[in-house]
Amino acid sequence: MKVLKFLGLTLLTIIVLYVIIAALSSKNITVERTYEVSQSPDEVFAVVNDFNHYQAWNAWSRIDSNQTYEITGSGTAIGDKWTWKSDHPQVGNGGMEHKEAVPGEYIYNEMTFEGMGSSKDIWQFEATEDGGTKITWKAEMDAPFIVRPFFGTMMEAAVGPQFDASLENLSEHLEKMEWKGFGEEEVSPFNYIYIKTTAPVTEMGELMPKHIGALFAHLEKNKVEPAGAPMGIFYNWADTITFDVAIPVAADVRETKDIKKGMLEKGSAATFHYVGPNEESEAVHYKMDDYLKKMNHEFKGPVVEIYYKDPAVTPAEELETKIIYFIK
Repeated sequence: MKVLKFLGLTLLTIIVLYVIIAALSSKNITVERTYEVSQSPDEVFAVVNDFNHYQAWNAWSRIDSNQTYEITGSGTAIGDKWTWKSDHPQVGNGGMEHKEAVPGEYIYNEMTFEGMGSSKDIWQFEATEDGGTKITWKAEMDAPFIVRPFFGTMMEAAVGPQFDASLENLSEHLEKMEWKGFGEEEVSPFNYIYIKTTAPVTEMGELMPKHIGALFAHLEKNKVEPAGAPMGIFYNWADTITFDVAIPVAADVRETKDIKKGMLEKGSAATFHYVGPNEESEAVHYKMDDYLKKMNHEFKGPVVEIYYKDPAVTPAEELETKIIYFIK
């Protein structure tokens, strides 16, 4: 009897101590990771804030290849949701909703796991000295009273490794996104007629359509069909530039004082298909320099721009330009 009484008192003491420890333990649990990437805060924000990218980098999405998901809205606006369903015990069913966001700085989502309540999903982006981004990713949740003493350790073991894997996946995904649209190809040789111009770069916007008009008029006069869209062939880029305004041709065309015949030789090239205002395409050229360095390519020249749509009748945001850098 004394033994039973002793065991009862011991058990009661343990329970009381556990309750005291639970009461003194913080109910706020945080799992946090930091990670640095080479892309800018704006670039990182654009990807993390878009639910359409989540399947590409989120580690839980890779645990169960049979899970299904749904995105409501565009996937980027406040109130948009990403929901998933899975029979895998490590994934389960749940959802996430955009609550707050400051572009390039901060994202707050509310995440709900079926049968487990909700948590805060918080991202912070801080520019580094080298132009990259320090990412801080937190999951904040309230621990149930009965499991507070060990809930933090449990969540760290369950969530921490997936945070680590997700951030590594995100870095790889950002790298792919950074060079999305860039490619390489072998350019076949072709003939063209052209007007060579050396002029201040500020006059290019006026001279380009003028010379294209003159070339089309020359082809029409000689009853020759163009074999492609008009082009700019650039031999340098400075305050004063030398460039050819050209139109590909398949048939022979007579020359004039200003209009000459030329041929672009076969060669390897890095390319980018740009859509948007012509005056904003300069950013692509800077990015192309980075791409060539990344891929260890040596620039050979020239740079060719092919203009697929007439800016006189096409909205600026719908203009299409193929940018070609010939490489060795």
